[in-house]
Amino acid sequence: MKYDLVIFDLDGTLLDTSKSITKTVNSAMEELGKKQYSIDECVKFVGGGVSGLARNILGKEKYTDVTNEEMEKVIRKYYDIYFDYGVEPYEGIPELLDFLTENNIKKGIVTNKDHETALSAVEKKLSKWRFDGIFGSNEKEYPNKPNPYNVDRMAQNLDVPKDRILFVGDMLVDVNTAKNAGVDIVYCKWGFGEVKGETEINEDKNLKTRKKVSKNDMLNHIDLSIYNELDDFAAEVLDTDNFLKYVEARREYLFEAEEAVKKYFGEEFLNDGENKISTFSDFYYQYLVKYSDSYLYKFMAKGYTDGFRELLGKKGINPDSLNVDWESIRLKEMEYDESLVDIQL
Repeated sequence: MKYDLVIFDLDGTLLDTSKSITKTVNSAMEELGKKQYSIDECVKFVGGGVSGLARNILGKEKYTDVTNEEMEKVIRKYYDIYFDYGVEPYEGIPELLDFLTENNIKKGIVTNKDHETALSAVEKKLSKWRFDGIFGSNEKEYPNKPNPYNVDRMAQNLDVPKDRILFVGDMLVDVNTAKNAGVDIVYCKWGFGEVKGETEINEDKNLKTRKKVSKNDMLNHIDLSIYNELDDFAAEVLDTDNFLKYVEARREYLFEAEEAVKKYFGEEFLNDGENKISTFSDFYYQYLVKYSDSYLYKFMAKGYTDGFRELLGKKGINPDSLNVDWESIRLKEMEYDESLVDIQL
C-alpha cells in the first residue's frame, strides 16, 4: 500500500450519524414550532457543522420569524444531547480500521463536526482503534474544510509527505479539501453526499484537474456580500421589477442551482452545449441577457479577478486556498473582455 497516513471524515464516512442528526433537527424544530423532517431531508441539510444545519434549513424554508443565530443556538442545544443517538460505524469500517492497524498505517480524522463532540463520538463508538490525530471544527481558532489547514497540520505533526496521504470522505467538501491540500481522495458512496444528490463527483477525473467550488464551500467561506458589485451592475441594466426578481433568482440558484436554471431558462440549459448553465457566472450572464432591455454585458473592467482576490484577503480568506482556477479566469477575461469569477456551485 502506497500510503502511510489515511485521513477520514467522520459523519457519513466512518460513522452513520443520520439518526442523530434527524433527532437533533426535529427536536430543535419542535421547540421552535416548525415542521418535522425525514432522515433523508435532514441529511440534505448537512454541511458546515451546526451553523451549516441552521443556515441550510433557513435557506430552504425562508422562515422570517427566527434568525440564523436563534436557530443555531437551539440546534446546538439538542446536538450536544443527541450527538451519539443511534450512531454506529458503517458496515465494513471496523474491518478497514483493523487492516490499517495491522499494517502500521497511521489513521487520522478531519471533520467539520465540533471538535469536542467529535472527540466524544470517537471515544464512544471508535475507541477500539487508536487515531494519530483528530481535528474537529473550532472556527474561532482555525478554518473548516474545504480549507486544507487541518490536513496540512496533521501531515506536519506526523511528518508524512503529501504523496503518502489518502483522504477518505463522503461529500464534495471532502473532495475539495483533498484537492486543496494536494492529497489523493477516495469518495465514499455510502455516505451523505449521495443522499444530498451531489452530482459533481467524477471518479474517473484526475483530482488535480478539478476547478469547482461547491455551494457549501461558497456559503461557508465567502460572505455573499462579496457579490454586491454584481448586484450594483445588475441594478444598472435591469428595471426595478426585474432587479428584485434577479435578487430572488440569485438566492434560488445558490441553494438549488438546477431548479433555478429550469425555472428561469428551461431544462435545455442544463444540457451540454454553448448555452449550458453550470456556473454562477453563466447564470448571471444569461439572466442579464434575457431580462435586461439594454443587452449590456461589458461587465466592469479587466482585472476584476484581482479585485476579487483582494476582497477575499480583506475578509481573512486566502484565495489560493479555494478550489478556483484563477489563471483560467484571467484568460477568460482576456478573451471575452469581461470579469466574472467562474465558480462552480
